[in-house]
Amino acid sequence: MEVIILSGGFGTRLNGVIKNIPKVMAPINDKPFLEYILNDLNEQKINKVILATGYKKEYIKDYFGNKYKDIIIEYSEEEQPLGTGGAILKALTKVTSNNVIIMNGDIYTKLNFADLFKCHLNSGADVTLSLKMMENFERYGSVTLNNNRIINFNEKKFVSKGYMSVGCYVFNSNILSDFKKNTNFSIENDFFTKYVKRMNFMPYFYHDIFIDIGIPEDYELIKKVLNNESI
Repeated sequence: MEVIILSGGFGTRLNGVIKNIPKVMAPINDKPFLEYILNDLNEQKINKVILATGYKKEYIKDYFGNKYKDIIIEYSEEEQPLGTGGAILKALTKVTSNNVIIMNGDIYTKLNFADLFKCHLNSGADVTLSLKMMENFERYGSVTLNNNRIINFNEKKFVSKGYMSVGCYVFNSNILSDFKKNTNFSIENDFFTKYVKRMNFMPYFYHDIFIDIGIPEDYELIKKVLNNESI
C-alpha cells in the first residue's frame, strides 16, 4: 500500500506554540509529530509514503531522508502553495498503484489502514472516506449519508450529532484527471463537494481516538496521549 501524507501546512493556529517549522514537525516529547505517524504506518506494514511538502519543506527532508525504518519515503515538493487538491494531484504522479491512501499530516488516529483499503476495494467505490460520529462540534464540516453512501458534504457549522471526516481516505489514483496540474484547488471544496453527486463516495466507519493537532489545546492533548509511546 502507498500513502500520501499532506505535510505542507503552516500551522498558523499554533503560532503561539511552534514557530518557523511545518506543522507536521511540531515537537511531541522531543520527536516531530510526523515521526509518530510514520511509526504507526511502519507497524502496519505500509511500504511507501509520499510526503506532499511545501512550507519549510527542507526541515522534513533533512530529518527523515529517503527512508524511515522499513518505509521508502518520496517527496512531492510544492514550489508555491497548491491547496490540498493541488498538492494531492502533484503527489499522485509518484503513485504506482491503482488506489492510494491519503491522510492529513496533522491528525492522530488508530485507523486500521489495511482494513480501510480492503473496504475501498470490495465496495467498488471511487472514494472511501473514514468517518467518525461526533457530538457538539463546529470546527469541522459534517457529512450526510443515505443508504450507506455519502451524498453531501456540509459546511462548517454547529452540529449536535453527526458524522465528520477524520482526514483519511482512499481513492483511485487517476480520479483527479479533470483538474490541471500545478493549480491551486481544495480537495474538500472543489472535489468532494462538487463530485459527490456524480461519483460513488462510500463511508468507512471509525470509532476510536481522533485528535487534530491544529489548535493549541489539542496540541497539548496529543503530547499527553503520546507521552508514554516509544518509537
